[in-house]
Amino acid sequence: MNAIFKPLSVSIYSIDGRKKLTIDVEWALNDVAKCLGMGGRTDVDYGMLFKGSEGFWMQGCLIDLDIAFINNGIIQEVVFMSNQDQNVNYSPNTDCEWALELPAGLCSQYGITVGDRIKVRQ
Repeated sequence: MNAIFKPLSVSIYSIDGRKKLTIDVEWALNDVAKCLGMGGRTDVDYGMLFKGSEGFWMQGCLIDLDIAFINNGIIQEVVFMSNQDQNVNYSPNTDCEWALELPAGLCSQYGITVGDRIKVRQ
């Protein structure tokens, strides 16, 4: 990890407050980090957090990902992103302030869905 990414921890909770998952993430601190994203990485067991939610793509990404779009700490939408779709632009259907990329299948495995809450810790 380098200066364009900051290590954090994200916990995801159900509407009733039950913890579903805690995972280490890298916070992409600037546009360079956002452009790099998960590109070129393989076999990841962590996530990546982005401020802003417009225009995510899989250019150079070697793995499939799930992406959760978040507003006011609440997941608004969860989308699967295939590394085969290099030219697709993934954006939420509503305005969101954050996006959280996770290894593909993690959202399904832990039942992460719309309405779940996130908490970020340093």
